[in-house]
Amino acid sequence: MKIKRTTAFRFKTFVVILLIVSCSGRINQEDREAASIGMRNREVKKVSQADIYITGLLRGRQIAEAAQLLLANKLKETMLNEDVQKAIRYCNIQAYPVIDSLSKLYRASIKRVSLKLRNPYDAPDSLEDILLNAYHYNVEYNMALQDNIISLDDNYLLYTMPILISDPVCLKCHGKKGSEVSDETLSLLKSLYPYDSATGYKMNDLRGMWSIRLPVREIVNSMDN
Repeated sequence: MKIKRTTAFRFKTFVVILLIVSCSGRINQEDREAASIGMRNREVKKVSQADIYITGLLRGRQIAEAAQLLLANKLKETMLNEDVQKAIRYCNIQAYPVIDSLSKLYRASIKRVSLKLRNPYDAPDSLEDILLNAYHYNVEYNMALQDNIISLDDNYLLYTMPILISDPVCLKCHGKKGSEVSDETLSLLKSLYPYDSATGYKMNDLRGMWSIRLPVREIVNSMDN
């Protein structure tokens, strides 16, 4: 992939050379070497596809970890300082605005998806469904779960990271009905999410995945900084 930055410079260089010729009638060796060095320093920058993928992977990981930490800390804080019901209401009202704000901050499209839905908004599209099932396949056959990045087209990459049930607090909303998830909590969940199927999880179960669309232009721009 190439970032074109040379047109304006070459025009300016041409004007400078033209002025030198006009004033002296010739270009001396020193002027010629200076012009050549300047052109080389401003040659079209080549960015390999591998560089873009690596940078995209790191950027996607940074975004997913930031989003996960922000939501998990707030939910845990609400549960500990107030109660599970307040945490559920927070998640219902505030989780998506928080993700939207992070999307704007990082100039990416951030989404959580799952095969066992609580909020219909978290339903995967056709590609996300394939990738989610691949993660579940890895779990079934005791294979490693790793984040991943693929190309969608010339303009976007898709970063994915598995989401695990990694804290016992999560089981208060996503665990076994009637024991870990109280009847009061189930009643609230049913009122907020009539078609909820996101219970019955155990520790370290695969809950879903982060799906983050990254503009290639933003990735390349970040490589310049």
